[in-house]
Amino acid sequence: MKTTSTIPVRKLLSVFAVLISTVASFAQNYSGHTLYVCQSGEMRACGRNSNTACQLGIGTATGEEATPQVVAGGYTNAVAVSAGYEHSLALLDNGTVLAWGGNGAGAIGQPFPTVGFECEPIEVTLPGCAVAISAGYNFSMALLADGTVWCWGYDSNGQLGDGSGGPGYNHVPVQAGSSPMRWQFQQALHMHWHCSAMVQ
Repeated sequence: MKTTSTIPVRKLLSVFAVLISTVASFAQNYSGHTLYVCQSGEMRACGRNSNTACQLGIGTATGEEATPQVVAGGYTNAVAVSAGYEHSLALLDNGTVLAWGGNGAGAIGQPFPTVGFECEPIEVTLPGCAVAISAGYNFSMALLADGTVWCWGYDSNGQLGDGSGGPGYNHVPVQAGSSPMRWQFQQALHMHWHCSAMVQ
C-alpha cells in the first residue's frame, strides 16, 4: 500500500536544513518530546505537549508540535537540555538550572502534589552552580561545579541516592552520597528507574 505525506518534501528538507545549521545540541526521550539548544543559546522543543504536563515549555499545552517551537522565557544563554519522562531541564551558561513540564513526584523542584505542572521554565534552587544536568522518570539530577550531585523527585527505589530510601519523593534537591563520605563526581547520568555516576 502506497502512502503519501501531506507535507511537501522541499518544505521538510528546508526545516531540517535550518535545524542542522543552527542546533548546537539536543535531547530526546522515549515518551515523545525533543529539546534543542540553538547556537544562539535559544531553546526549542517539539513533540508531545500534553495538557497534564506541558513538557515543551512553550507557555501552553497544545497536544503536540510537529516542528520545533521556541521555549518560553526568551532565554539566549542555554548550554544544555535534558528530556525526562514528562518534564524537561535546561542548563544556562551561568550555572542556573531551569525545569518545566510535569511535576510528578516533584521532578521540577516544586511541591508535589500541590503543583501539577509548569508550562514555562522556572529556576531550580540549588546550593551552587551546575555544570551538567540529567532528567529521568519523574526525577532529576544536577552535577555542581564542586563535584557534588544533587537529586530531586521520585525516590521509590532510592534513586535520589541520599541513603534515606524514602519518603518516596522529594521536591527539594538532596545531595547524593552525602553520607558517610562526599564523592567527587566527574559525570552523572540517569536511566529509567535509577542513576549512576563516574567518580574520581
